[in-house]
Amino acid sequence: MYALHRRRDPRSRTWISVIAWRGRAIVLPVVLALVAALVAVGPSVAHPEAARATVSTTGSAGLFVPASGSLLNTTNGTGGYSTPMPAGTARTVPVAGVAGLPSSGIEAVEVSIVAYNSTSEGWLDAAASNGALTVVMDYDGGGIPLATNTAIIPVGPDGKIQFRATVQTNLTVSLEGYYTAGDGTTAPGGYVPMNQVKVADTVTPVAGSGIPAGNLVGGQTYTLNVGGTNGIPADATSVFIDFTVGNSTSAGVEMKAYAADDTTLPPGVAYFEPVNPGEVTAYAQQVPLSASGQMDIAIWASSSQSVMLRAWVEGYTIPGTSAGSFTPATGRLLDTRTTSPAHVGAHSSIKVQVAGADGIPPVGSGVSALAYSLTAQASTAVGAAIAWPDGQTMPAGDDLSYDDDLRSNMQVTKLGTDGAIDIYNNSDAAADYTVDIEGWYTNPVAPTISCPAPYTNGSWQPAIPDAPVSCTVTAFPIPGDATASLNVSVDGQDYDSFTLQTNGLTEDSVLVDDPGLTTIGATVSSSLGTLSAPEYDLGLGDWGAAPVSPTPLDAADVPIPGLTLSVASDGDVFSPDVTIKYTVSTNSDMSDPVVQSGWVPDDYLIPTGVLSDGVTYYWSAEVTGLSGGRSTQTTIDSPVWSFTAHAVDAAALTTADVMGPVDTPSNGAISEDDLTAQADALSVTSSTVPDPSATADSSGVTSTDALTATANASAKTSAYAVINAWGDNKGKTVALRQGTSGWGWTHLKPHNVTQAMLARTTQHPAVRTSSGGESLRYETTAHEYVCWIFGCVITKWMTVRVIVDMTGLSDGYPKGVITAYCLDKTQVCPNWVVKAAETS
Repeated sequence: MYALHRRRDPRSRTWISVIAWRGRAIVLPVVLALVAALVAVGPSVAHPEAARATVSTTGSAGLFVPASGSLLNTTNGTGGYSTPMPAGTARTVPVAGVAGLPSSGIEAVEVSIVAYNSTSEGWLDAAASNGALTVVMDYDGGGIPLATNTAIIPVGPDGKIQFRATVQTNLTVSLEGYYTAGDGTTAPGGYVPMNQVKVADTVTPVAGSGIPAGNLVGGQTYTLNVGGTNGIPADATSVFIDFTVGNSTSAGVEMKAYAADDTTLPPGVAYFEPVNPGEVTAYAQQVPLSASGQMDIAIWASSSQSVMLRAWVEGYTIPGTSAGSFTPATGRLLDTRTTSPAHVGAHSSIKVQVAGADGIPPVGSGVSALAYSLTAQASTAVGAAIAWPDGQTMPAGDDLSYDDDLRSNMQVTKLGTDGAIDIYNNSDAAADYTVDIEGWYTNPVAPTISCPAPYTNGSWQPAIPDAPVSCTVTAFPIPGDATASLNVSVDGQDYDSFTLQTNGLTEDSVLVDDPGLTTIGATVSSSLGTLSAPEYDLGLGDWGAAPVSPTPLDAADVPIPGLTLSVASDGDVFSPDVTIKYTVSTNSDMSDPVVQSGWVPDDYLIPTGVLSDGVTYYWSAEVTGLSGGRSTQTTIDSPVWSFTAHAVDAAALTTADVMGPVDTPSNGAISEDDLTAQADALSVTSSTVPDPSATADSSGVTSTDALTATANASAKTSAYAVINAWGDNKGKTVALRQGTSGWGWTHLKPHNVTQAMLARTTQHPAVRTSSGGESLRYETTAHEYVCWIFGCVITKWMTVRVIVDMTGLSDGYPKGVITAYCLDKTQVCPNWVVKAAETS
């Protein structure tokens, strides 16, 4: 801080002005009005204010990128110099391409400056390498160890900045971040540096500022007009502003500057030490503006006190949000006077959690740096505070130096990976610190996709789990964008879509159960564009390692002609590329086959005339294709099964289709009376139809025709509209929602799955497994029987699988049916299964 006061020079009878850095005086032959030049943080830049006042929302300039590293240290050669700064000589310091910075595209850098071991009092000028030097700080000598300040310095076209000291001193310049040059047009939410402009002056009032002539009185609040004045856009969201405050009494003053429409008086963000009458103190701050472009300035002092005020704007941020944009905010993040344990011990540090605290977005959301006022509230010794990202090495440079009184400095600190910063008390006595939020910078991140172990991205697990694998898609808020959305896809099809929460995580569960490869995708769409997660690939199953089951069953009596042979993976599904070769022989060793199918994609109808009445035949299948995620072909040979053929007149045969568990002898033969009795027991109980205008068919499930009749109802247009609901075999509610192409009714229809099939599978499952109560897998089997003199034998069978997410939603129903399909390599249910569900 600067403290400007007046004293008599014993060498003459003229008055001179004295600049004091944090209470220590240096003599300068200037007048009070020159203070405006002495508090400049950013010198002039090449862009005129008129040209920058109206900005495009598609640019890429002015975005903050947090960074750390040393740009200059005159004691070790960093920056190209290993000797103290000489008096009166400018030195250029490389910026582009050093300390991890890009080699081009930098508009300005934000730095913390420390001057120490100077021979006497002086001040430091800074600018772009091709810019006009202006004061960024002053410093003390005569045994005073150091002085600190924060500055935003434009970068020259050669990628360099320059410094000039008035008195020899050592100097360190530490990087806090940089602002992008981009395409020359400021991005939404970006920072626009400008030629320094005065916006308030109680000595010589600025027209239209709203700040009157004469000192400002303690206990009063004044409104300063900023937006729409002096080349600052009317819709600017915040300004980087330098305040100079002069006290009229010996007591100290606290000043609060905040958006005029902030109805909750924020914590103090600028403190001024007790000084003598006539002294002034300077302080830089990033202050949010109200919708009308105004800020309020509260003078926190007694009514007997009054202060002089001057203010200059160095730059502003524009509306919108971009990766790296600034979000103005207020709030007290830390006060060690009230923490437990209280105070920060000598040469000790404290961790401050930033992300997720006091309205700041959570860890992982992309919040990258905090802009704040760091204040030393009380100490019994001279000291300094150092701030840095948690989890990283503490830097050497100080960020705030202080005596045994109040001291403040603006600071921008990058956050650690845990969203926290550390503050170190570099003194021999305990100290108290406050951290008052001025805003944060964001670099929004893509959504993430995770599945529980061992189902890692790119893995293939040969065993299909008993319950679906519940994978989680997590998206983080986009600050300032209430319309940002998360879109989840499965195998290239839309699965879910949500509006992101504005201050918290948005999560979606994806249940993976399908054998084969499943690919999950996630994209956040916002004013920033799109942010996509890397695709997540997960493979399940390995039919090459599973047994195969035959139809007809082993040792069955079967009618001929018209016998069809088929095999299926037991507990798995053949991949779509699989082909099968069937062999039939009268010998158990499969020698001298009577017929071979050649390679066919599915089942095989034995030609008429091949089989003879009363003969026992042996048969087997050879299956080949891709399995278990392997890139080479897998081939398996089935066991040898048998059947006995019986010539039967077709008129003597009847068929029966049943969906649900039927207790059938091992050879597949069951009496017609027994089959009828078991089928009658597989009735479907009535369902609950949320829309009273939709009616249920005889199966107790809302029919397609009835749903079509009410499809124009607005309730049916939402993906989460409940189409139907019923109880499962345990009385647990199963809901069917409209869904999307990735889940629900919309997803099921291409699988040729009906609501009757869903009801029968969940009310009469052969398998019902759960995963932590959040998801359930139901399976049941449909059979086609041919009935004749030997009873009824199975000629076809198919397993139907239904996956239900039981997570309760706000309407009182679970999320409901996610997917359903037949365990066939096409996953499309044949029409005879549809018939079995409706007639059994």
